[in-house]
Parts: sequence; structure tokens; C-alpha cells
Amino acid sequence: MEENKLSIEVPWRIIVYLLICGTGVLVFILGGIYPSYRNIVRIDGSIASLKAQIEEQKVLSPLYQKLRKELTAGNAVAESIPPKSGLSARWMDNLSPIFGEIAAKCGLEVSGVAPDVKSLVDDPHFLSVGLVLKGNFFNFQKFLLELENLPYMCGIEELQIREGLGAREYFLKTWLMIDNPGPESG
Repeated sequence: MEENKLSIEVPWRIIVYLLICGTGVLVFILGGIYPSYRNIVRIDGSIASLKAQIEEQKVLSPLYQKLRKELTAGNAVAESIPPKSGLSARWMDNLSPIFGEIAAKCGLEVSGVAPDVKSLVDDPHFLSVGLVLKGNFFNFQKFLLELENLPYMCGIEELQIREGLGAREYFLKTWLMIDNPGPESG
């Protein structure tokens, strides 16, 4: 018995046409569709990033408005700050109670007040004072604003914030203007 074999002979032209069409489809996918897909993925990433920025702005907007109001109100307060004048030399011994009172008013605890008498050697009109405070950060902000209201406060040279036991510690190096730099007579 003869086995019947099915054989299909495909003309070479059809195979060539199939290869040309398959290559054309592959080129179309790689040249047209894939770059568009990559572009869409990139745009989706930018949209997600922009949405995150919009949400962040929505969250920060009330804070910004509050700070803007305070800044506007702060301008009125800044205009009412008395002009700078020097601290009388007789008050130099009472720096600890002065800073202690301001700190207590702001809800802070003064750990130390250390005037640097050596700073008077360089310029007898300015005294460097080191302060160590403990307390809440928002109370410390109030303290800094109160310091700015002192007529003899020149500025803050150094500020360090450290986590302490139970509360943060603030180390300040401030400069005070002194009226009577010479020795007292009397």
C-alpha cells in the first residue's frame, strides 16, 4: 500500500509576498506604534508628576496664605519697632534677668547667659552674648521676634538647634549695642 502524502507546494511568490508584508508590518509597528507608545508613557509620567505638584500646592496654599497675612501684618509691626539704641553699661550685669524674662514670656527656659567680655576689646560698642535655651520650636520663633524688638539688639551671629532630653536646645550668639563703653565714674 502506498502511503498518500499530502504535499502542498506553495509558490515562491507567495512566500516572498508574505515576507515583504510581514517585514512591512514589523517596520510599521517598530517605526510608528512603539515610539508613540513610549511617548504616551512619558506623557503619563509627566501628568502624574503635575498632579502630585497640584496636590502639594493645594496642601501648602493655606499655609502660604497664613504666612502672607502674617508678613503683611508684620510690616505694620516692623514699622513700630523703636529705633536702635545702646544698652546702658550698668545693665550689662542684668543680662540674665532680661533674657530670662523674654524667654519666660515666650514659654522657653533659659539654661545659660554668657556675655563675652573679650568681644569688647575688638569694639567697645558691641558685646557678644551666648544664650542657651530649651523649649518648643514655635516658642523659639516668638523669642526671636521678641529679641528683634529690643532696641539694643544688633543681630544674631550663630544659631544651633539640638535635640535635647524632652525639648530642643537652642544655642545663640547675639550681639548687643553698648552705650557707655568706658569705665563708669562714680
